[in-house]
Amino acid sequence: MPRPLRTCLVCGELCDGARCPKHQRARERLRGSAAARGYDGRYRRLRKEAIDAHIARYGQVCPGYGVLPHTATRAELSVDHIIPLADGGRNDASNFQVICITCNKRKGRAHDVAVDRRVSIGTAPKPTPKKFLIG
Repeated sequence: MPRPLRTCLVCGELCDGARCPKHQRARERLRGSAAARGYDGRYRRLRKEAIDAHIARYGQVCPGYGVLPHTATRAELSVDHIIPLADGGRNDASNFQVICITCNKRKGRAHDVAVDRRVSIGTAPKPTPKKFLIG
């Protein structure tokens, strides 16, 4: 069964994904490769260490983003940048929080919508540092 059409996050045109083909191509050109964005071997090592430390301290619990804390499998836990790399954040343990993939995507979508809206009205995105901790 085909997915229902959605409106482009930038222009409001109906499309299959989150953005129309024109705005999706523009976004991909701006993003660059994963390594160019800072997700290299060093990041992967730090990510594993952060997840291991989180599990040792809290178990397999996601503190949630926009939802209450909940359990997640080890494979579902991911590292989120509190201040996104695109907004000047760093690949550093002090800028990491461990949340599940679903919460990470929820936070990313909220950030993308905010950035797309700011870009469309001509103001630059600003970092919004937030740390979600358990107990």
